[in-house]
Amino acid sequence: MVIISVVRDFEMYDRLVRNNPFNQGATFYAIDNREKNEGVPVGYNSFLNQYDYSKGDWFVFCHEDWEIQESWFSKIESLAPTDIYGPVGTVMLGARKIVLGSISNSRKDGTGLRTVGIPCKTGTEVGTFDCQCLIVHSSIFCKWGLRFDENLPFDLYAEDFCINAFENYRLASRIVSLKCRHYSFGSIQPRFFDGATYIRRKYPNLSRCYSTSVENIVWLPLKRGRFLGIPLGYKAILLLRFCYLSKVTASGYWIIKICKIPVYRKRVVFDQ
Repeated sequence: MVIISVVRDFEMYDRLVRNNPFNQGATFYAIDNREKNEGVPVGYNSFLNQYDYSKGDWFVFCHEDWEIQESWFSKIESLAPTDIYGPVGTVMLGARKIVLGSISNSRKDGTGLRTVGIPCKTGTEVGTFDCQCLIVHSSIFCKWGLRFDENLPFDLYAEDFCINAFENYRLASRIVSLKCRHYSFGSIQPRFFDGATYIRRKYPNLSRCYSTSVENIVWLPLKRGRFLGIPLGYKAILLLRFCYLSKVTASGYWIIKICKIPVYRKRVVFDQ
């Protein structure tokens, strides 16, 4: 296993990644980004362009603030190398975005701990992954020549990678159930919505809906091969939630409310 990270905070990287006892035995490839502050895909692609692909291995592209909290080597080695994996991702259920793969999430100082996502079994297919951790076998890069889009320097490059892999090569993205923690709530910058617009224009003929785990953006296939990337403002969200609310509860029920009155309830089963 090779763990690849673009690093600006080496104290956090050493504590959570390089010196993590669950990572011992892995090979580490840390790109020092303290001076250049280049986009993450630039660092990832620099690794991919110099790797000796005669040596097959699993690549783990993870942030400096991502921490695995269990023994996981055997779990990764048992995965089919023909798919793409991650611990948390999104899938569209009708017009509703569902976040699958249960992980811990907190601020960088450890406060504000919360759980994100609905637990599901390893192998459950999603549309896209969050960029905190992406796991891909070297054979996929060798066979298809996939790379990360450097036009998406800090946001949505993982989502784009998954969309590109499925739309152009029919490579599925699947959850690998891992006990892990991401020390970042993230902050939404204007570049995030610029990236969403860029993806909207990049794929004029989507075969299915995609979303992202960190913001209410959905890329929808429409008639004539056109689609929309829809960012919803906070005021719009409040209004929509009052008039129409569709959600999947932590207990696994899909509930629809109109003006806060329940009108639909259905059990949604995700294999554990």
